[in-house]
Amino acid sequence: MIANRARHSLVAAAVVALTLLALPSGARAGTYVVTACQGDFVNNSWQPFKSNEHVEAFTSCSGEGLTARNSGGYLSVPPWSRGMVYFDAPPGARIVRVSGEANQNSTGRWLAGIHDEGLNQWLWCGPGCVSTFDTWAQFDIGNLSTGRIAAVVECGDSPCERQNQVRGRITIRNVSVVVADERPPDVGISGGSLVSGGWKRGVQSVEVAASDAVGVRETSARLGSSEETRDKHSCDYSHTAPCPNGMDSLELDTRTVADGHRTLTASARDTPNNLAEVVRDIAIDNTAPLSPQGLSVASGEAWRNENRFHLTWSSPDQHGMSPVTGSKFNVCPASTPSDGDANCQPGSRNGDRGADIEAPGPGTWTARLWLRDEPGNDDVRTAREVTLRFDPDAPSVSLVNGDDADPTRIRVRATDTVSGLAEGTVEARRQGEDVWRSLPTEFSPDGFSAVIDDEALPEGEYALRARAVDRATNARRPCWTAVKPPWSRCRCD
Repeated sequence: MIANRARHSLVAAAVVALTLLALPSGARAGTYVVTACQGDFVNNSWQPFKSNEHVEAFTSCSGEGLTARNSGGYLSVPPWSRGMVYFDAPPGARIVRVSGEANQNSTGRWLAGIHDEGLNQWLWCGPGCVSTFDTWAQFDIGNLSTGRIAAVVECGDSPCERQNQVRGRITIRNVSVVVADERPPDVGISGGSLVSGGWKRGVQSVEVAASDAVGVRETSARLGSSEETRDKHSCDYSHTAPCPNGMDSLELDTRTVADGHRTLTASARDTPNNLAEVVRDIAIDNTAPLSPQGLSVASGEAWRNENRFHLTWSSPDQHGMSPVTGSKFNVCPASTPSDGDANCQPGSRNGDRGADIEAPGPGTWTARLWLRDEPGNDDVRTAREVTLRFDPDAPSVSLVNGDDADPTRIRVRATDTVSGLAEGTVEARRQGEDVWRSLPTEFSPDGFSAVIDDEALPEGEYALRARAVDRATNARRPCWTAVKPPWSRCRCD
């Protein structure tokens, strides 16, 4: 601490030399400027301190301003009484310049001026180290490298006068402090869909976390050499650390780079623009798989009465890109054009070589199937087709009343509107016997018929049964008994 006015004056001379060597105003690369008590009357960086009740310190711009002075009263002030308003650089940073306007008064053995707290030396004590007496004087002090700067009023090693007057005071305004920080921020990738593993497509997110004692002005991310996505922080340069730290979620469009393994670069710039980066390898695939090879229906495309169709295929070579992990399909009426989807039932399945699907209902359907890869790429234009035929119901069968003109002919009306008839038989059994005798059968547009050879069959009462089978192997077998037409239905054995 400075003990007398002689030393105060010597330091003032040194300050003149420092001022001549001062750097141009404004911040350079690796620096930023913090302002206080300018046109906005805002101070968020200078703090007050007083050693005892004989001195006072104020930091409100709308009051006395950034001020340190002796307090009122008539008693002399003990040595080393000290008041100040001070600015601390953030940890790891340093103050390299301070400028502004000052109203300074140092009489009655008081010392007042700008002080380097880190090196414990006075930097400025008024023009020529003479009090300004309620006028404002500019100061501009460069070539600094300190952690704390202060506007100080101090009583030296002898008691100081006050006589209920302001004998020692310094008030500063329009203050700018240049802070230097050469260290890059800490940056890391903390999450996001882009780095969650596996192959990626489309727009993905990445979370970039960054911190620095002086704050972080922006984070960014890019894939390969594509354009960066940035999140610029809102910074308040009235604070010693103007910009906020934290985590930003950024969106990147993977379609801006070619498929394959690409480098994700996440970066952060701190308040003075120091850059830090981290990288991660990302697997990208925005191209749908080619068509399934050899698509077929297990057991063929014939009619069936169970609504379960197992489709099989071989996946095409992906040439180092993401693997096939599933399929998508549309099951459409057979009349639907290949490029249409009216009345189609969509679906999807996991698996790279087979899928179990169902028909929406009885009838003939076209199943169009295409492949999906791990990140979810698919293209309906690569679909291949198979036919599904499903009929769960047996034909309808009824016996037509006999024809007097042809009394030996047994007529059976049988219809199947879905798959159609495939087989029709008529059998006869004489009452009291166990043997069913097949009758020659002829198909007709509405069913089939058989002739009873009454000359070859023994006389008696006969049970008749007709069996109709459709193309899906559904069968119906009603039976009747009769001595002569009309036939009457009985229980079938």
